[in-house]
Amino acid sequence: MRKLLSLSLLLMAFTFVVNAENRDDKTATKTISNRWNVYAGGSISHNCKRFKWLLDGSTGFNWGGGALIGAGYQIRLAQRWSLTPALELSFNDNGAYLNKSGKPLNPDWGGQLSVNTWASYWAIHIPVTVGYRIPISNDIALKIDGGVFLSEAFSVTTYRPIEGTTDATLCKKVSSKGIFDKNFQTGVLGGLSLETGRHFSYFFRTDYPLLTDRVTTRVITLSLGVKYTF
Repeated sequence: MRKLLSLSLLLMAFTFVVNAENRDDKTATKTISNRWNVYAGGSISHNCKRFKWLLDGSTGFNWGGGALIGAGYQIRLAQRWSLTPALELSFNDNGAYLNKSGKPLNPDWGGQLSVNTWASYWAIHIPVTVGYRIPISNDIALKIDGGVFLSEAFSVTTYRPIEGTTDATLCKKVSSKGIFDKNFQTGVLGGLSLETGRHFSYFFRTDYPLLTDRVTTRVITLSLGVKYTF
């Protein structure tokens, strides 16, 4: 009951701010318009898991490279507020160490292959963000975004031990597709955008998943990219 009351009060406060802004800005009705956008960028991801048996807290995880491309629709709620749902395709690597043969290697375990840690995956994301735009000059503005996302990793590549052997260094690459329960994820995201005119902007974004026991559990992703709005 308390959570429901708090959520209602928060929604009422947000509505009040938006309506007040519309009333105070006499030019709002002339400039507010909904717009499409397309964007692309690069990313780095890191598995944030920690293992209790490593006294120094080290996991051997590094940062893995990736990329993203997407399209969204910006709904202007007021002169400075907007709501933007989007559809996005991305590739991510969770950042476990790789040796020269391309297999995951964890130096903290004496060079053993950490076959249950490394993963790369293609995913479909549906981010929904609320943005607040801060004008800096006539052509430049800073936009702050925050929201949630849903995602499904439709193609995942990992390493698994070879059956019938006790050698922990022997493993094989395995690809899996369409495992909805383990590949589905939801989380939170936030970012900053620098708008340099009516069409082009440059963004930084951070994504963090919330569901446990998934391929993408505790894998934080930082992204940089360019967006074209029309």
